[in-house]
Amino acid sequence: MGLRKGRGARRLGLEATMASDSARCEAFRAAMDVLGKPWNGLLLKALMGGELRFSVLAEHMAPIGDRMLSCRLKELEAAGLVSREVDPGPPVRVSYALTAVGRGMEDVTRAVEAWGAQILTVRTDVPGGVPGDVPGEQGCPDAAAQCDGVEEAVCLGAREG
Repeated sequence: MGLRKGRGARRLGLEATMASDSARCEAFRAAMDVLGKPWNGLLLKALMGGELRFSVLAEHMAPIGDRMLSCRLKELEAAGLVSREVDPGPPVRVSYALTAVGRGMEDVTRAVEAWGAQILTVRTDVPGGVPGDVPGEQGCPDAAAQCDGVEEAVCLGAREG
């Protein structure tokens, strides 16, 4: 009978662990739903330097069309990560800034940048590594062209901040 109690206790412990894992999975999924969409991570990073007008974002995120930029910003606003402010003007100006929840992305960005640096090191330092794996190197000219405008957007916040 003592064995059955032990199994029951273990089962309850397992159920508690599974519930905790489920909550963590749900939180991870929510974050990846945001970051998994093209341009969202870069837009959040660009806004880390402070409030930016739509026209400034559009200028520096050149690979993104205005429709896609507007769509992504609306999604980020609906998710509570970005706030939108309209200055009636004239001229009418629309500005975007990170909310408190959106600013939580700063720690994530530092971790992703560190991980990305490790990935780039492995790609370029491994004997027999493929040069085309790194954007801008031989074998990946299109990525290099697209990355130019994105790099501007990512660095924009740092220059203005």
